[in-house]
Amino acid sequence: MKKQDVFSLIQLFLAPVLVILLGLLLVINPDSASILIARIVGWILTLTGIGFGIAAILERDHAIRKGAVAVLFACVGGTLSAKPLLLAAFIGRIIGVLIVSRGIRDLMISRSYGYSRILALITTAVGAVLVVLPMTTAISSMPSRWAEADRQYPAPEVKPVFSPVAPS
Repeated sequence: MKKQDVFSLIQLFLAPVLVILLGLLLVINPDSASILIARIVGWILTLTGIGFGIAAILERDHAIRKGAVAVLFACVGGTLSAKPLLLAAFIGRIIGVLIVSRGIRDLMISRSYGYSRILALITTAVGAVLVVLPMTTAISSMPSRWAEADRQYPAPEVKPVFSPVAPS
């Protein structure tokens, strides 16, 4: 087996598993996962902006363009790091679209390699759930909603119809 074939197999199986896990994390606990992802993206953008700033200082070619990109990346990254909820509302759907596209790509690749399409179908399904369902209807938020509904609309007190009689 060639080295390229091994990397293709790893890409065909490892990447879908990681994408499925990310999708499930976003479905099960969307708020915390979205905030974590937004902060990671924010830090990456901030560090990229710093890198572009250093490149603009060191290289004189396109220094103004690189400097503008550096400022833009640093500002967006800093904002996402400081206030991740700005992106948290949209990140689930964005990642859902990316997961669906990855699943479709894996379906096409699995056909040419002759492998099972199960992981690709699961990837596509998880991505579709993330796109279709709003992030407020997550599985993890349901128990807290039930408790809130119980506080707003308490159940009526039920009196027993038959009272227990002690044997004589």
